[in-house]
Amino acid sequence: MAPLKLLTIFNLTILYVLGCFAQSDTARKSASLPITDFYLTGLSERNPAATAFISKSHVKISFENRFFLKELMKESVRGAIRYGPNTFLVSADHFGYSQYGEMTTDIGYVRNFGQRIAIGMQFYYLMSHAAEYPMTHSVTFDISLYAAISHNIGLGFSVYNPARLKYNLTGRTVLPTRLHLDFNYRIGKKVILFTEVEKELKSQFVLRLGAGYKVRCLYLSISAQIPEPQIDIETEIAYRRFVFGITWQYRILLGFVPQASIVLRL
Repeated sequence: MAPLKLLTIFNLTILYVLGCFAQSDTARKSASLPITDFYLTGLSERNPAATAFISKSHVKISFENRFFLKELMKESVRGAIRYGPNTFLVSADHFGYSQYGEMTTDIGYVRNFGQRIAIGMQFYYLMSHAAEYPMTHSVTFDISLYAAISHNIGLGFSVYNPARLKYNLTGRTVLPTRLHLDFNYRIGKKVILFTEVEKELKSQFVLRLGAGYKVRCLYLSISAQIPEPQIDIETEIAYRRFVFGITWQYRILLGFVPQASIVLRL
């Protein structure tokens, strides 16, 4: 995404913040979301089962620009439809540009058991294209679990590509297998602490520690990651049925990765 577009989105975000604080008490209450909704909406991209504990169905559109290079753009759209204890997931995203890119589409299902534990499965179709080379087509899936241990504590686990499926269906190279563990602890209604550990087979683990703070309809979070140094600063504003988000991710070795998103709550 061009810096000018990011600046425009940033300015609009500031305006929404001012508007948010200027709302009447009734309107402000209608825009207020539980702090867990803010956190779990982001977490659900890494642990789909967490979607079952978000209060409403939603559609999310996001854009990511890695290191300010137009060739490294990522656009995605995700939807989660709640129906009783059932949640249906669908998403599509594309990374890259016309000469090289990777497109991923997936569908999934999550089942909530007694408002305490949710189990999900998601199936992925991956397509890669590179200049004159033939396109490759791959399929895989993930399995996820999320548990509300208490009113303030959540614990989740997911594994991507547990069957060790290969690129291009019958190729020689195995798709990555990733394990993800997450833990969060809510302190009152305004503060949430979270820890995430991710491990890709034949690669080192990644540890992420962070905290989020909510005031009225504004949510702020900051997190740090090791051993590959990375810092994330996220701002989200709820306005009626919408949640607008801006994230600045800074990787010590490579630079900035700006992200923008909009969530429509159904």
